[in-house]
Amino acid sequence: MKNGTLKTAKATSIHLKKGKKITSLIAVNNTMNFNSTSKMAKAIFST
Repeated sequence: MKNGTLKTAKATSIHLKKGKKITSLIAVNNTMNFNSTSKMAKAIFST
């Protein structure tokens, strides 16, 4: 488990170094998806 987490951490750090723009775009997409899903959940619960 520890080795796997270390590998993922290294991979993420490499990705961050490679392209901060790409990671920022992914973050924006994630936030947009989260917002849309939360809206959907609210709509479902409200009915």
